[in-house]
Amino acid sequence: MVFVACAILAEEIKCAMKELGIQDEVIFIDPALHIDDKLLEAALIEKLNEAQSRNDKIGLLIGTSCHPKMMEIAKKYEAKIAPKANCTDLLLGDKMKELDSECNSFYVSCGWLENWRNIFVDGLKWDACDARQNFGSYERVVFVDTGIGEVSDEDQFDFFEYTQVPIEPYETSLDHFKAQIMSLYKK
Repeated sequence: MVFVACAILAEEIKCAMKELGIQDEVIFIDPALHIDDKLLEAALIEKLNEAQSRNDKIGLLIGTSCHPKMMEIAKKYEAKIAPKANCTDLLLGDKMKELDSECNSFYVSCGWLENWRNIFVDGLKWDACDARQNFGSYERVVFVDTGIGEVSDEDQFDFFEYTQVPIEPYETSLDHFKAQIMSLYKK
């Protein structure tokens, strides 16, 4: 299988595949493209064409809600996709619903904390005021910590300064994510 995946989960994907003993190729899409449906669709189609040229089955490690036509695009390329809305859903599954029931939360992973400037500052052109307006409805930012990669306290503080929303770490394993990857082989 050839995987097309969002680079926001690159480290988790590499680790999960290593733990599962999977050596299939992964073609990554720039996570900052999520801010523009047309750019994301173009990149997704480009990467799917690249994957299709390998004459192998295609697995998508990207949320079904990351693009309005995600399921249509996946079907066109006969790509297998886990029925999860976004990267956090891929990592947490039903636990995300439980966390959501506690309060209105925005989720970040290690990849998010590495890429937030590319997405919000460079891509969306949000200054601190824009960020506070757009993140103002959230009561917390949940940092989904899989133990993969390092996020310094300074990195977390920088994101807090930008959003003015408290960050709460939530430690989890890669078990749910690995199950999502393995499910693509069964479809």
